[in-house]
Amino acid sequence: CGGCPSWILSGWEFFKSASAPIRGLGIPRYLATGNHEYWGSDERMRSEIRVHFPGTPELPAMLRFGSLAIAILDSNAPKPQRDWLERKLAAWDLDPAIRWSAIATHH
Repeated sequence: CGGCPSWILSGWEFFKSASAPIRGLGIPRYLATGNHEYWGSDERMRSEIRVHFPGTPELPAMLRFGSLAIAILDSNAPKPQRDWLERKLAAWDLDPAIRWSAIATHH
């Protein structure tokens, strides 16, 4: 419940505790948002995501790490993102700098 008040569900507190070892290493992390994050206040959800997943782009999104391209999708909105993904994959096939690709979705 990404936008729920903490007295309803303490999911963000659990996340902070469970992810502390990864966050402590400074490993970048991004969120594939979906239906659970949309529950509750949209303003609070976006605020919590900015705090816990800095740099998370609006979906659909592409991240690039050297020769790796990653598409991040919200599988709750398949049709518009499918068209976007097909265009991205076609472009990646033509780009010699991209040797690897991955897809991450929320579901």
